[in-house]
Amino acid sequence: MVIRVRDVEWGQSESALYLKLELHGSSPSSVDIVCTRRYIKVYNPTNQANYQPYLFECLLYADVEEDESTVVIKEGQIMFNLRKVVPEVWPTFMSEEKTSQIELFKEKENKKVADGLTALKVASPSHPSTTRQNESPKEFPIRDAGKIKMSFTERYFPTPSRESRAEEEEEVSGES
Repeated sequence: MVIRVRDVEWGQSESALYLKLELHGSSPSSVDIVCTRRYIKVYNPTNQANYQPYLFECLLYADVEEDESTVVIKEGQIMFNLRKVVPEVWPTFMSEEKTSQIELFKEKENKKVADGLTALKVASPSHPSTTRQNESPKEFPIRDAGKIKMSFTERYFPTPSRESRAEEEEEVSGES
């Protein structure tokens, strides 16, 4: 289900943009949210009973600060509080760019993320270790194999007596 712009409530100040999306019967626990400096996507491909699939995506009118923005999911709604990079009043929250330009923008963002991951892999060693740069790995001594002797203290746990049949048990034990 693609959400229409009329299903979005929005407001703004010079420094922030506020969006509120209704989940329309989608499961809040399985919603995927992507929010970059210029792109928002809310997706729920749910296969659960009683929940509908859900998709909302838009290219924002201008850039927002990713690190200073927040998203809250509660009571069947998703609320975005996005901090604008350049404080100004926007005529609309969505860009008027066509779908092909949105796809191009998504490809650029994916390339940036992939390049960032590649840079992380190059900067970090291929396997995790406890060494720091300019430090040689520490050698730890190998312990000799041995046996551990254990001793246990005997414990006595008396069986609780059943008070309701105490007299009958005494009679039976007295007869034998």
